[in-house]
Amino acid sequence: MYRLRLRLAKRGHLRFISHLETMQALTRAARRANLPLAVTEGFNPRPKISWGPPLAVGLTSEAEYLDFFLARFVPALEALKLLNRALPEDLFLLEGKYVLPKSQSLGGMIDVAIYEGEVVLKSKLNSDEPKKLAEILLAQKSLEVKRRDKIKKVDLTKALLHLEVHELHPNSDELHLDMTLSVKEESLRPDEVIKAFFDLFPRTLSYEIKRITRTGLFAKKGSNFVDPIGWG
Repeated sequence: MYRLRLRLAKRGHLRFISHLETMQALTRAARRANLPLAVTEGFNPRPKISWGPPLAVGLTSEAEYLDFFLARFVPALEALKLLNRALPEDLFLLEGKYVLPKSQSLGGMIDVAIYEGEVVLKSKLNSDEPKKLAEILLAQKSLEVKRRDKIKKVDLTKALLHLEVHELHPNSDELHLDMTLSVKEESLRPDEVIKAFFDLFPRTLSYEIKRITRTGLFAKKGSNFVDPIGWG
């Protein structure tokens, strides 16, 4: 059995489909491409596919990972071409590589996710405010977030590993927030980080989240972080 690891981009209007619907789209594409998918054993055999951490609905991504288990070898580049022809326009496979069949699962190996948030400002900022407030947020020990009418206290020292805020260009009405978040132990959503950042301002600011994109998923390997394709 062969294990083909793939990196998927999810863009445009398909950011509004669920993780399950994304899985179904990839499975249908594999069947239309006539890839020799290996199947599970038992009374209800299913294609053997392994997925990384799910992406929240409404977010775009350049770094979704999945493993297809194949019954026979198909060159990775050929498999990518066949799958991309069968996928809808806003789902696109960017790269692929074979990894060892017994490699650690994607869900088990991935430790952090990197996001870029694009925010449109409807109020003016002082030029030094974003950097200072990002530093203040990073220095906090915990953060209370509201989820489904319940308040949860999140350990920020474990959940928010990096935050950098910068203007798109001088006098721009857009801010970009680069966030590195844990996907294990304590977890935060990128929109929760953006809200926490703006809540720190001494005055009420009007803003709109234009887009949040997951730009990377990484696993810790020794003292370094590597992407799942590089790990394999």
